[in-house]
Amino acid sequence: MPTVATWDKVRVRFHIYARTTLQRGSVILEIRTIEGTRVIVLSTQPDGTLPLPFEEGFQAVDCVIDELPLAAGQYVVAASLAVPNMDWLWFRPELGILSVEERDVYS
Repeated sequence: MPTVATWDKVRVRFHIYARTTLQRGSVILEIRTIEGTRVIVLSTQPDGTLPLPFEEGFQAVDCVIDELPLAAGQYVVAASLAVPNMDWLWFRPELGILSVEERDVYS
């Protein structure tokens, strides 16, 4: 199993199936502490400025974090698909657990 450590480059891939084309879609990735405090929220829109149409059928969307800014520990990962500022299409508040290994960040 791959390990993730502080400052690693991380890619999270969303596999999406859309029944119809949607011109204004959004992918949201949220990482929280085990106690529930949000530490990272990334989205294509409205927080980000990346327009993301969902095409009919299967597709993949990558979220790349160049340097993971999390200390060692365990975190809850949540993911969502939405129409920005209008509607949640899919929401999983506890999709899984992310384990971050420690790394000497000063070397």
